[in-house]
Amino acid sequence: MKSKKPLQKILHCHLKTKNHKIISVRRLKKKMPKPGMAGLCLKTEVANLLRAKAKEANMGVNDFLTTLLLSQPCKQEGMETKVFNMDLRNIRKSVNQKILRTNKFNGKLQRISKHSKRLKRRLNSWSFRRLQNFIEYKAKWEVVKVVYANARNTSKFCSKCGCMIKPREQNCPNCGINRHLNPCINLLKTQDDRVWFALDTPQM
Repeated sequence: MKSKKPLQKILHCHLKTKNHKIISVRRLKKKMPKPGMAGLCLKTEVANLLRAKAKEANMGVNDFLTTLLLSQPCKQEGMETKVFNMDLRNIRKSVNQKILRTNKFNGKLQRISKHSKRLKRRLNSWSFRRLQNFIEYKAKWEVVKVVYANARNTSKFCSKCGCMIKPREQNCPNCGINRHLNPCINLLKTQDDRVWFALDTPQM
């Protein structure tokens, strides 16, 4: 029997499918004829298709997030449980940031986007506030406290040994802790001083 996909892979596949739908709709929109009697019917048909595709993509995200949150355990008996949310209010401002540098095509000094078009498309189309609202809504039903934490530098330093992890490294070069697990532990440490690694810590 095949094992279930990790949560990260499932989320990545879903967002990738959603992005492909949006891109195909945008390409279709570019082919829309200019206003005129000859292409009026075609323009109306394409506009209707555009609205339907956008609605389908948004509904898909809604259903996916609901299923995802319902499938994750939010509460355990006899234990104090908290849900940690990252403060993502300025994430779009950060990803759309422009810096002054030389344009490699015309050689002029211009304000150019710091990040790639692909990364900007992925983060600008990410419904992060909707996810936060869903988490708050589900947490209230389970009487679980939701805490917003600052994620600054949480993936830069290892939570176990304090070693610096470079951007392209998947694991800590010193102790081998996973890069995606590390910021979660660091976020927990910012809110709870009792979190620390002992000698009997399970191998990561």
